[in-house]
Amino acid sequence: MLLIATMAMLMLIALCVAASQQQQQCDNTNTTTSCTVVDNSWITPPLDQPTSCDFRTIQLDTIMTPYEFYQRFILAQKPALLKGACKHWKALSKWTKPYLLEKLKNMHDPGHPKGLADILTDKQWHIDSDRAIGTSLAPAPYLFSKLQRGGAVPNTSFFPLKEDIGNVQMFHHWKTSSLAHFLLIGGQDSGLGFHNHRQAFCGLITGVKRWFIIAGGGSNPPPPQWRDDTPKARAIFLNEVLPTLDPKPLECYQHEGDVLFVPEYFPHTVYNVGETVAVSAVHLGGASEF
Repeated sequence: MLLIATMAMLMLIALCVAASQQQQQCDNTNTTTSCTVVDNSWITPPLDQPTSCDFRTIQLDTIMTPYEFYQRFILAQKPALLKGACKHWKALSKWTKPYLLEKLKNMHDPGHPKGLADILTDKQWHIDSDRAIGTSLAPAPYLFSKLQRGGAVPNTSFFPLKEDIGNVQMFHHWKTSSLAHFLLIGGQDSGLGFHNHRQAFCGLITGVKRWFIIAGGGSNPPPPQWRDDTPKARAIFLNEVLPTLDPKPLECYQHEGDVLFVPEYFPHTVYNVGETVAVSAVHLGGASEF
């Protein structure tokens, strides 16, 4: 009995040490958000992340036709969060970290000399001038890759991502020929400064995104940007600058499986809570197919 109890205690200690090492791996990332390491997969945010959203949230079981959505949100220039609207995408179960690291291991992109792994593991990226992307709009560690025709990722062996990305019902009227798709992979506590573009939606595959959107498109003065590309600067901007803005930005938390619609030319900034993977589609214009 004593031997069994001793062995059980040793096993318990080993499990605690392993868990501590995993948590230490997460805590030592020099970022502002605590996180959880799940096996060898994505660093995920704590389970108690807010679900609040300052604009309309449309549940998956809401009875609304694409034409009604078009009139009430797209034409009316109103942002919307569509809960669970991309949960049917194969990517949600298929795109583990090891899977994407393998598929994109030979990717070479400006600012990403070591490929995809560089985005998620290089803690010194933001202070290494040789790896600077050169724009305040795309601070590392964050990948933006415009997909080629058929959904292939540029600068890699052929990997058609759109095989794993399905339609979003409320946007089925957008012609495929009028869309530009992007693969977005963000490291923990990375972010994107205020920017705007044509109307778009973003489907979140992993993680949590915290959005701030300024309504009114180009009618407002340009919003401020954070002063440099570091987690500390982003935290200061988030906690001290954003609350002082007038008009006050609309805030929304997007979770895995959600789709967020951003109206045309509405300035917005995005913060990644944990590591995130998403695919966005920007509508470049043209007639809708109703």
